[in-house]
Amino acid sequence: MANDDPTLVKPVKTALALRSLETAETFPLEGEMLVGREVECAIILDSRQISRYHAKILVAANGVFIEDLHSSNGTYVNGRRIDSRIALSLGDEVAFDEQRYRVTSRQSGAAAVTELATAAMKRAAAVPPPADPEPAPAPRPSPEPAPLQPPADGSQPDSTRMLSAERKAQIDSLNQRFQKDVDLGSGPRLVVMTAPIRGQVFSLDNDRVTQWRIGRDPQADIRIQEKSVSRDHARLTRLDGAYHIAATKAANGVSINGEATPEAQLRHGDKIQVGRITLVFKTDRRQLQAEALSPLAEARRPPPRALLVIALAMLLALLALLFSVL
Repeated sequence: MANDDPTLVKPVKTALALRSLETAETFPLEGEMLVGREVECAIILDSRQISRYHAKILVAANGVFIEDLHSSNGTYVNGRRIDSRIALSLGDEVAFDEQRYRVTSRQSGAAAVTELATAAMKRAAAVPPPADPEPAPAPRPSPEPAPLQPPADGSQPDSTRMLSAERKAQIDSLNQRFQKDVDLGSGPRLVVMTAPIRGQVFSLDNDRVTQWRIGRDPQADIRIQEKSVSRDHARLTRLDGAYHIAATKAANGVSINGEATPEAQLRHGDKIQVGRITLVFKTDRRQLQAEALSPLAEARRPPPRALLVIALAMLLALLALLFSVL
């Protein structure tokens, strides 16, 4: 019996691809692919109608699945808006807002041909052939999409997409923002590195708490709403000032710096893999120290109580001196 546990993520390659019905651009489907406007998405759609992280496609051992990531304008499969993860099949039409794609094979020459062949196969399976079939007339050829133009320098096109100067600038900006996200917060904390919740900070700087439950459960101390994360995925414990993590009921386990492990003591900068989500463990108090050493911060500090007492005593002495003179 196949294992349908949604927390199990086993990305594989497939012979399927997603082909644009407008431009004929084709994206091979493999592993986990984000769809949206962000430059880190595997399928980048440059439109204001598309959310930054619009949808996610997952190629797993038991099929190809798509889910909407709470986008503003929705994801549609065969004309119906989806609100949960559903399976995709050859010939399905997928639309992100109004941008339409067809699930086709990587070897297919055109989306229209794939659609025609798929429809023909379905009709053939549903209707048995007549006893004395008449020769069918040759079908009218469907129009092919416009061929992609070769580069101006005469070189042969390949599957590599060249980055424009604008796209490179976007990637540089993303990398800078990514680093800022990782440096958020102060003191012991976990910082999420994976889209679409990258930059979320879970503070561990609480002397009254010594254990945190990590998982998808609404009651978890560190709740991560991602299907590859189990409801009770791991435990984080502070003991004698050190932080330890241990997998509990995690279907996907826990990895530290790329190494699967049932438990480990964390060090500053360690990368923790929980399902498809990567978190960074940070312990530095750089921001608090910088504020404490700032001259402006010193100026904002109220005077110590001892100084107030001395000032009051000097004022009383001055008044006593004035009365004695009078």
